[in-house]
Amino acid sequence: KPVTRSSLNSPLVIRWPLTHNRTDFEALATAWFAVGRNHGGIVIAVRRSPYEIVRRLALVLNEVTADEMVNQVLYI
Repeated sequence: KPVTRSSLNSPLVIRWPLTHNRTDFEALATAWFAVGRNHGGIVIAVRRSPYEIVRRLALVLNEVTADEMVNQVLYI
């Protein structure tokens, strides 16, 4: 299903970037914080097998709400 502006408001759309690029995304989060800009949250994954990353991400999705992730950087 294509992502449209209206589908971005769906509670089923995850707006958190998932990255291995810790350095750049930590700097980005810090820069946004410094100017008072909000973000939906960033998930940084240590390089692991795809299965392990999905398993850890599933734990987060079951425990953390979108509101709780605002302006957070989470390491999995």
